[in-house]
Amino acid sequence: QSDETWKMGDIVHTLTNRRWLEKCVTYAESHDQALVGDKTIAFWLMDK
Repeated sequence: QSDETWKMGDIVHTLTNRRWLEKCVTYAESHDQALVGDKTIAFWLMDK
């Protein structure tokens, strides 16, 4: 599926579809960080 065909409502639903009062961490970041030679935030956190 191409990026242009993604439905914003589907993205929002996926990010917010959680059990009531269940704690979770959600984040988004640009993959371009890794392409310019740096680590993404996820990898900085996982390397600790």
